[in-house]
Amino acid sequence: MARKQKTGLAPEERQEMWFTTFSWTPAQSAVGKFDFKFFFEVRPGLIGWVMINFFLYVADCLCYESSILSTMDIIEEGFGFMLAFGDISWVPVMYSLQARYLVDNPVKLSWTTTTAIVALFGHV
Repeated sequence: MARKQKTGLAPEERQEMWFTTFSWTPAQSAVGKFDFKFFFEVRPGLIGWVMINFFLYVADCLCYESSILSTMDIIEEGFGFMLAFGDISWVPVMYSLQARYLVDNPVKLSWTTTTAIVALFGHV
């Protein structure tokens, strides 16, 4: 939970409120209990980032949907509870497990190592 900031501006600060707001240096980012700084950092910022990444993954899948027809899931397996449950629970967890590991165990890479990884496996 975010720390509650002090609210309320002194009369002289109210006169400069519009100037400081539009110059990107507001004296207070909260109006009442609503904190604009916290809202814009978390809601459109971080959630938007996740949505864009998810959108790119889904768009890639939909654009190359015909390539899924040659996968073993489609060719060999029948559709039932196990496949449906796996698609709903197993796939999202396993696809995000590596990122979760890196969050819990950060790795410091040198520029040489990073460059080598991008050169070998990266694509734009």
